[in-house]
Amino acid sequence: MTSPESNVIRVVRECGLQRVLATLDGWEKLERRHQCKLVRATLATLSHVCDSKHGRKCVVSLSGVEILQRFIQTCPADCKFDSSLASATNVFLKCVSRGELPVTSVRGAFTFHLPHSLKEESTDTSNPVTVNPGLDGDYSDDDDGDDDDDDEGEDEGDDLDSTRSSADLHGIDLTTDYSFERPRMEELVKLAPLFPEYNGFRIPASTRFRETPVPASKGNNGGGGGGESGGSWSGGNSSSGGGGWEDPEVYLHMSSRTHSLVRFVKVAYPDLVGARGPTHLEQLYEKDRKVCRSKALGTVERVLHPEVYLERVVYDLDYLLASDDSHKTTHAPQRPLSNLDEKQIGKTDAAVTHLNFESRFESGNLRRVIQASTREYDLILNADVNSRHHHQWFYFEVSNMQAATPYVFNIINNEKPNSEFNFGMKPVMFSVRKSTEGQGQWERTGYDICYHKNHYARIPKDYHHHQQQHQQPQQPQQQQEKKIGVGGRRVGGSSGSGGQTNKCYYTATFTVVFPHDYDVCYLAYHYPYTYTRLQSYLNHLEERDLRNDVFFSNQVLCHTLNANPVPLLTITSHHDVKDKEVVLLTSRVHPGESNASWVLEGALELLLGDTPVAQTLRSNFIFKVVPMLNPEGVIHGK
Repeated sequence: MTSPESNVIRVVRECGLQRVLATLDGWEKLERRHQCKLVRATLATLSHVCDSKHGRKCVVSLSGVEILQRFIQTCPADCKFDSSLASATNVFLKCVSRGELPVTSVRGAFTFHLPHSLKEESTDTSNPVTVNPGLDGDYSDDDDGDDDDDDEGEDEGDDLDSTRSSADLHGIDLTTDYSFERPRMEELVKLAPLFPEYNGFRIPASTRFRETPVPASKGNNGGGGGGESGGSWSGGNSSSGGGGWEDPEVYLHMSSRTHSLVRFVKVAYPDLVGARGPTHLEQLYEKDRKVCRSKALGTVERVLHPEVYLERVVYDLDYLLASDDSHKTTHAPQRPLSNLDEKQIGKTDAAVTHLNFESRFESGNLRRVIQASTREYDLILNADVNSRHHHQWFYFEVSNMQAATPYVFNIINNEKPNSEFNFGMKPVMFSVRKSTEGQGQWERTGYDICYHKNHYARIPKDYHHHQQQHQQPQQPQQQQEKKIGVGGRRVGGSSGSGGQTNKCYYTATFTVVFPHDYDVCYLAYHYPYTYTRLQSYLNHLEERDLRNDVFFSNQVLCHTLNANPVPLLTITSHHDVKDKEVVLLTSRVHPGESNASWVLEGALELLLGDTPVAQTLRSNFIFKVVPMLNPEGVIHGK
């Protein structure tokens, strides 16, 4: 009944809100057998009321925040009150003045400028990357909604191309916008290089064509074109030799050919050694309700008493990008990447008393780390390129740790209202020290895992950007602290110019105990699978001895805007090619979808194998496989 705005106004005008708050304030006096139901109903009513600006203001003016605070602090530990505690915390967070996310911009740390030639055949694209974000808009028009208000501060005119047609925005209606026309023969001939399995067939001599040349691949200049061969042969005739595709030297060679938007500082050790996960099934994590209650109470305490937290920045990607040459265009000669993690094992960084972090490697994602207490860290993930969204995945390095010591990691800018972390998933960890001892694999890790709403507001603007557009980010240790007030009081930070939205971020929190002192470890959302790993694997397939009846081809379908080749694989058998149906398999547009690449690698192993199933599939179908549709997205996000 209180969902519509008009009903909220009536409740406030007729003093209904005072009665609701009085019921919650005196909840302990309610009849015990109806206590839980009445409390849940009361909190549900307050939640609906607080979904509107008018309702929130009235709740705050009637001391509703203090009443909610008292209920949260006195809520019984009985499991039947767990949902009531969660609801009360959510209503409390709706009412308080939420803090802005402590980053210089909510957009990603770097931006890719589309070449002007895509819109008009003109300009120079030699400097496609800017480290100072916010100049370009957000490609993403999807937003993971929750039960809060609409974005009131959303910038309406910040798309990269504000002149997109309605067809671009709404897609194509196949029933009205598409008319089937049989393709002309000369158009099919242009695609012939992408179908090497049909090379034995000839076009009738009587066929006449227009004088339209077959487009050649543009190589590293990007663009369209098709069919640049990266190696095409029949099984049994391929050359053998060379190192395996999981050889570190092969991976380093392939990484030197991967084009990135910024200069990476290293190759991640797990990727270098071809790390995999365990082969056995793993148990799901059983969520501890007591931990979730504790995290909810901790969120409220951080709002009420921000002064007890350190708020010390110990890793800042924006500062690092601005202070070195990482932002320079990657079309310039690149320095070769390497990895020195094995030499760092056992060495302590005496200059600091905190963990050290790094994410400037392929598919890495970590933007800023704020030390909240001696063993607790708030982590902010980087948004996708040209975006302010999609923070759900992470991959970063940690070092300078002590063994047998619990470290708490809070990833504080998740956008989705729920996560697999609430249903048994655990992050994965790789230890370089254990790898040198012959135990190098990704392992599930962590306990006290919880995913919950926090006190940071999703304000879709770049605060400080207009005031500090030409200033360099501060050095991490010199960052100012930000404190959040209650009931409209704000200490520090900027109120911004775009108004405040009531949408919030979510925290994924977990505790990790590292196995060794001063190890180098990597933490990730899921087992990583990089674009360079794919290229190494395809190189391995090209050198692999296959059965004589296997047709395998690895071609370049096209090149991306940043000059990375998009592979196209063809798998079938040699006989009856013209009678087979074609099956198209595609995968991967984002680092967070690494499980798709692992599945596809398994599918390729099956299709190229010697089993009866594989032979039957090759005999009946032609498999066209695009292992990564968006290499840039896999490398950086987006």
